[in-house]
Amino acid sequence: MKKTTNKKIIKNLVGGLFIFVFFIFLIGGNNENKQNDDKYNLLVARASANDNITGYAWSDNIGWISFNCTDGGVGQSDICSTSEYGVSIGGDNELVGYAWSDNIGWISFNESDLAGCPKGTCKAKLVGNSLEGWARVLSPGGGWDGWISLSKQPAGTIDYGVTLDEENLIFDGYAWGDEVVGWIDFNPDYDYGGVVFTGAFPSIDSFNIPNVVTGNEPTAYWTTENVVTCDLTSNTGYSDINACQNENKCSDATVLINKEVLEETVYTLTCFNSAEMWVAKEFTPYEYFDLTAVPTEVTIDFVGGGATTTPTEIGVIPWNGFTDDVSFTADLSNLPPSPGSEVSSSIFSRQTLSFSEYLTNGIKSVLKVYAPYRFVGEETITVWGNTDEESVEITINAGDIEPIYEEI
Repeated sequence: MKKTTNKKIIKNLVGGLFIFVFFIFLIGGNNENKQNDDKYNLLVARASANDNITGYAWSDNIGWISFNCTDGGVGQSDICSTSEYGVSIGGDNELVGYAWSDNIGWISFNESDLAGCPKGTCKAKLVGNSLEGWARVLSPGGGWDGWISLSKQPAGTIDYGVTLDEENLIFDGYAWGDEVVGWIDFNPDYDYGGVVFTGAFPSIDSFNIPNVVTGNEPTAYWTTENVVTCDLTSNTGYSDINACQNENKCSDATVLINKEVLEETVYTLTCFNSAEMWVAKEFTPYEYFDLTAVPTEVTIDFVGGGATTTPTEIGVIPWNGFTDDVSFTADLSNLPPSPGSEVSSSIFSRQTLSFSEYLTNGIKSVLKVYAPYRFVGEETITVWGNTDEESVEITINAGDIEPIYEEI
């Protein structure tokens, strides 16, 4: 993008004039050290080792832009004793602080300086691994408003932006400062390197809430890195702020959730590092049910033709907030067909069980199966809940002795 032909033409023809105007405007006379001039000493521009962004970006129009006084001097020397400034990613992953250019002065990333940006979201922020929003030169002139866009804006036609590689912690890509600043390269192939994140990203390595029977309290487990506190919340009103409160406890945490599960629930774990950067992960235990059969093996005694099995009780175990009614059907296709007109059938004492019946009152449906034609050994049938959601298999044992018919 920096090498786009049209932008090079504009930069060469227009940028030089603008820069000359800015240079005269910003120097303002015989100032040998602009960073020590009262005009550039911002009392709120505190930095430095406490800031977590350092290094330099490059603009072909205005040169180097320093992001931290710790390496802002000649040969990347520390000049914080005479001019404190720096940029950080802090709470809510927002950028704060000031960068410095010898040619255009202070560049602010503070939300208070970004109100009224040209379009889109004004706040400078790291969203995922991409920078969004704006920065602004505090002392623009010559008709320029000082805005620097950190990524493609709504309705923009050119795709650009700055991303952070979370493995090597280097920013890459371009911001756009109109025709005055032009393209700002965050990872230039020059002596000073690029813009680097020096902090520690908070990360959630695992987050799990094991299945729990509906109506019980679940337990959350998680592991993290570079995290000093975590909040655990749910879409059903549960909230545990500071569920863990130091790096040791947050690194491998077990937390009882003091709220019964009565519906499918989305849990959100939000964890923060010492700079209040945050990362979040969601977990939704899937609501479902199991069927039980007691016993799972029944017997049938063929005396003559058809016969009925001994009973079995079909129960429902709901998990993770499942509360729906459950209706039963039985697949009897494995039973041998009758040569006559009779068919196999299932007899449930309750064809459907409601949540209050199967969980609160512990009611089960009693099942007996009628087989119209004798068989030897075992056959298996399948009982389904809600057509085909969950099932349980039942073995029907007819024994190994063929019935003997004698003439009377």
